[in-house]
Amino acid sequence: MDDAELVLARAMVATITGNRPRVSPAEVTELLLSSLELAEGDFTVHIHHPEDFLILFSSVATMRRLHDEHLLCSPRFSLSLRPWCKLAHANADGLGYRVELELRGIPAHAWHLATAGHELLGGEVAPSHAFARRPRRLPSHRPRA
Repeated sequence: MDDAELVLARAMVATITGNRPRVSPAEVTELLLSSLELAEGDFTVHIHHPEDFLILFSSVATMRRLHDEHLLCSPRFSLSLRPWCKLAHANADGLGYRVELELRGIPAHAWHLATAGHELLGGEVAPSHAFARRPRRLPSHRPRA
């Protein structure tokens, strides 16, 4: 993973703006070469999702030369550029823990997962999946010797 992030540290993502015509990597390459002081071999253009293109530069110094250029325009399309970021499309979510419960001394009429989740453990269990949201808050009962 670290090697990939080192390569992507010298990458930018590009999105077609406006009416979003179909654009090829060759057209993006031509726009970069004609608009900026870049030469062939300074970068490569790849189709990328969810943005339209990933531009890999030969060095961080080459990428920094156009760091202030955020919008490039050709007669047919406009290109919005920004540095690649691994957190760009990330989202946070809680991860549950699967736990096995053995309930003793519970009357038969209370044998339901909702009982365990709500009444016994204070809502710390997601009843539909039987996952503990905060396993550290589960009561610990040790067998008596």
